[in-house]
Amino acid sequence: MANLLARNGRAGEALTHMEAIVDAGGMANFTSLLRGFESLEHDAQLDLLLRVRELLLKHPDDTQLRLCQVLMLEALGRRETALVELQPIFRSEPYQAQAV
Repeated sequence: MANLLARNGRAGEALTHMEAIVDAGGMANFTSLLRGFESLEHDAQLDLLLRVRELLLKHPDDTQLRLCQVLMLEALGRRETALVELQPIFRSEPYQAQAV
């Protein structure tokens, strides 16, 4: 469901669904939120990034969530911040294919 929502430009709703899955102990493909991210209005992009950051406070070890944040930062042109946020991924998963 979350992937379908993200593909249809409803990333905020997709994130809400993914959050419920993760809170229940499951896993979610947070990088699917990036589908159409660049076509969102700037304020909507920033809101989604803020929500991802808030969720990272609850789930700091979720690699997919952290990677999603890194890719959002990169899309917003915040490359230095993205590189800093990428470091925990490499520390915990040095061979993480999506982060290379």
